[in-house]
Amino acid sequence: MNKEKKEVIFDDGQKPDSSDEEWQEWMKNMERAMMPRNNEGLISPMIFQGKPPDRMLVPTVVPDENGCAPGMFFAEDFKNGRIPSYLDYTPGYEVNPESQYVEDRFLYENNLLARAMEDLRTFATLPKDEARKTKQPNPLLVTENDVQATTSGEGEFRIVAKEDGLFVYYHSGSQWLTNFTIGIEEYRFIHTRRADVRQEFFLWISCHGNLTQIVVPAGDLDNVSSIIKKKIPEATINPQIAKNVALLVNYVRDMVEGSRRVQVFSSVGFEKINGRWVYVHDGVSPAFPNVIYHTGYTIPHVAGLSQDTAYDHMLGLLQMSTRDEIMVPLVLLMHLGPLFELFRESGHAPRFVTFLNGITGSLKTSACLCLFRLFAEQDPDKPDASFYDTKTALERKMASTTSRVLLIDDYRPPVSAFDGKMKLESLEMVIRYIGDQTGKARSSPGLDVRVQDPPSCCCVITGEDTGGSQSSLLRCLILNIEKDDINGKVLKWYQDNPMILQTHMLYFVDWCGDHAEQIIQMIRESFEEMRDSFSSDITERRQVDTGVILLLTTRVLVEYGLAVGAVSPEAAEEFYRRFQLALHKALRQSESHGKQMDPVTMYLQAIFDLTTSGKISVACDAVSYDSKRDIGFAAGDFWWLRSRDVYLAVMRYWRELGITFPLSLLRMCEALDQAKLIHVSYENRNGSKKTLYSKRAPIEGRPRMLVVDICSARQYVDETTRT
Repeated sequence: MNKEKKEVIFDDGQKPDSSDEEWQEWMKNMERAMMPRNNEGLISPMIFQGKPPDRMLVPTVVPDENGCAPGMFFAEDFKNGRIPSYLDYTPGYEVNPESQYVEDRFLYENNLLARAMEDLRTFATLPKDEARKTKQPNPLLVTENDVQATTSGEGEFRIVAKEDGLFVYYHSGSQWLTNFTIGIEEYRFIHTRRADVRQEFFLWISCHGNLTQIVVPAGDLDNVSSIIKKKIPEATINPQIAKNVALLVNYVRDMVEGSRRVQVFSSVGFEKINGRWVYVHDGVSPAFPNVIYHTGYTIPHVAGLSQDTAYDHMLGLLQMSTRDEIMVPLVLLMHLGPLFELFRESGHAPRFVTFLNGITGSLKTSACLCLFRLFAEQDPDKPDASFYDTKTALERKMASTTSRVLLIDDYRPPVSAFDGKMKLESLEMVIRYIGDQTGKARSSPGLDVRVQDPPSCCCVITGEDTGGSQSSLLRCLILNIEKDDINGKVLKWYQDNPMILQTHMLYFVDWCGDHAEQIIQMIRESFEEMRDSFSSDITERRQVDTGVILLLTTRVLVEYGLAVGAVSPEAAEEFYRRFQLALHKALRQSESHGKQMDPVTMYLQAIFDLTTSGKISVACDAVSYDSKRDIGFAAGDFWWLRSRDVYLAVMRYWRELGITFPLSLLRMCEALDQAKLIHVSYENRNGSKKTLYSKRAPIEGRPRMLVVDICSARQYVDETTRT
């Protein structure tokens, strides 16, 4: 509006019901209301061109309850110095003081945040061919206090940004400093789990009309001129000005205090931001001002799929196997991975490795890839790691994986002593790293010792055999899976529709974030009580704690199902009991496996593995038997074996796996006889009958050999490893 106008005609053709002096005062009130102000509400008295302004409170139009904004402002709305309801003040910057429209005159911080979210790829400098080419924006307005004043040999001077670069103004004249202009768009604080907060500046440089954005670490700000030259070869600093680089650095440093601060979270998982728990990934809406999520991972979802329907599909996973003691722990682990940080916050971080043990073709790896694929960026056909990776690669993978389930594939019986030793060392490292929740001590460049933070993920290992010491195995939840335990048709449906489970998980972590404090409190209050419920049939403390953590996860999952209306209270109670029974059964079997296998099973399993791998040889019959090459020979359903040589081979086998074989040769033969797996002979000595655990072999020399019923032996191993 033109404040010189003496008469205003409104839409109804009537003059305002006031004197000319009153109307003029209303106009002044409106003009003052439209001026930016500082945080104390004071209007900046003067403006100067030269460099980016301080953060101010600037006017913004507030739509009414119907979402409509006023078409025009009326001076009488501002009488008596009042501010009308359609006007408010938010943090921002004045960019076009000549405009009569609020939306064109000011730039708001929320718009900057939205633009920053769109430009996340600018964490690295844009390639030259992708650099946005635009006209230099209008000169920014600054207050008088913002003008840089410095004393030099020529007296006081100031640096001013113009369209074609930065200029140094003295009392005697001016000189160009650079052929580019520069500004700090954001002052970023990068939050990475297991690391100190890193600081960096997000700068824009305009040179010859081209706008380039670069990131400069806070510690390298004094090297900004060198960084600019590397990124923009045509950028020039006037060599004829003394201390030209220092002038540029000081110019940039003066912008830091008034620059916009942005918090960037770069690790997935639950973080407490501004007092609220959020599961951080790139798909999170920016619920907080000046917060950006940049992790490289997103949880996809199916548009239109409701929470209760997604929950029903999740429960459908239980149809993948008739054995709840396998599927229930895996389904719970799928939900426990994202909850890792909430359990850690409660003081009860998960400290176990899930070991899915089964032969080739049992679909163990395929099932894990389906269940534990949380993010769109995870390869649906490739595990996170395998035991073919080096120890260093495995260690780095465990350290970089946060708040999800890490899948390490393919632990299998060794094919050589060296291979067995390397795989065993890697396995022990993984189990200890996750199970003990301890970091690795390293030496920093300054030679001081720094301890790496403990892991922040759950872990699943798949393999054709378990290995490791007894204490290591008791840090595992061992799930033995057979070839027909997984329903391939059900698995294929979930493989063909992976986003069904991902949508459920997205809903689940959002709900858990909203109820995180209640979940943490529930874990703290219930942990000891739940320990008692497992102690009746589980003796190992580590196994008990594993059961408690999974049962607490069950409780969270049940509460979520009730909250979204996916299950009724009656169904939820039945669901909870079913999961509890399955966990008890799984833990009993795991504890039995981890303590120590049956010696007979250990003995026979070692013989079968050694013959399969070719480490020992059994001739097909007595005629082809060669004592230098073979350890025995087959005769029908029996193997005739040199008992001492076989026993030494079995001891070496388990010793290479870090396990001590528990029985002597005599006790081992007695156990085989009690299991009715060998043929024995008898002799009378001094009037008493003595059992001989060997028989005369039908070969030259008639040596005594151990005679094993091989069919019964294989059946024995199958039965004892299943239970």
